[in-house]
Amino acid sequence: MNGNLHQIIALAINGNALRRGVAIDRFWPKGGAFVFDHETSFHRVKSPWLKGTWIKANPDPISWFAANASGYRIHFMSRENLSSPDHMTNGFANGGPRWLIEAATERKSSFWEVATEVSHPNAANNRIWTKRYYCIERDLPAAPAEDIDLQGARDRLHLALENIHAFSVRQKLGFSETFAKALSELNSEAPSPFNQSSDILPAGFKISLTARQLLASAQHGFVFGGMGSWNDQYWSDADLKAGVEAEYDCVSTQLFACLNDAVVAATNSTFVGS
Repeated sequence: MNGNLHQIIALAINGNALRRGVAIDRFWPKGGAFVFDHETSFHRVKSPWLKGTWIKANPDPISWFAANASGYRIHFMSRENLSSPDHMTNGFANGGPRWLIEAATERKSSFWEVATEVSHPNAANNRIWTKRYYCIERDLPAAPAEDIDLQGARDRLHLALENIHAFSVRQKLGFSETFAKALSELNSEAPSPFNQSSDILPAGFKISLTARQLLASAQHGFVFGGMGSWNDQYWSDADLKAGVEAEYDCVSTQLFACLNDAVVAATNSTFVGS
C-alpha cells in the first residue's frame, strides 16, 4: 500500500473516531501515517472568482478536522490511461487511481485530493515529502448513505487472492508467501491492520471484524509498486506464447480492483454522519 493511500485511510478513520468522541492523541504529528512528511496541509481556492489561486486553509490534520466537523469517506476514480493502467503506475508519486476524501456534513460535502512532492530530499529525519490536500469540490449536496457490503468485498478479495496466489505458485514468482499472508489475514479471527497501531486505528474506536480483516489483508495484498514489486516482471517469448502474460494481467487487474473496493468498504464502514 503506497504512502498516500495509507494516509488517506488513516485520515478518514481518525476523523470519524474524533467525531465519535474517541481520543486520537497519537495520530498527529508523530503517527505512522506522517513519518516521512515535512508538511501535511489543506488548501482551498482563495475565492470562487480566482480559480487556481490557493490558500492554506489548515496547516495540519487536526485543524482540518476541527474546521470540517464532518464525517469522512474515501472514494477512488481510475485515471483511465489505457497505455499504463492504474495498477502499473501505483508505485509512483501521484500515480495509480485518483483518491479523494469526502468531508460530509448533514447537508453538504467537500472533496479533497492530495498532491505530493519531494520538497526536502536531504532531510536528516527523512521527512522528505510535502503533501497538500486540495479542496477540488465544495458545498455539493451530501451524498446519500452508502449500502456497504463488507462481506461481498471480502468474498471478492478472497477469490482474487486465491487466483493470484495460484498463479504466483505456478510461475515461481516469489510472491506466494505475500499472497498467502494476505489470505491468512482475511481469514483470521484476530487480524492485525496496521500492526494494530493505535495511531491509525485508535484504541477506543471499534470497527467490525470484517473491516479489520479487509484492512489487514490489503496491507499485504498491495504488491503494486516500482522496481522489485509485482509490477516488475519479465516474460520470455515462450511465456508470451503460452499466454502467461495475459493471465498475469488478468489476475493483477482483478486483485487491484478488489483491493481498492476492500479498503473503501472497510474505511467507509467507520463513517459517522451528522
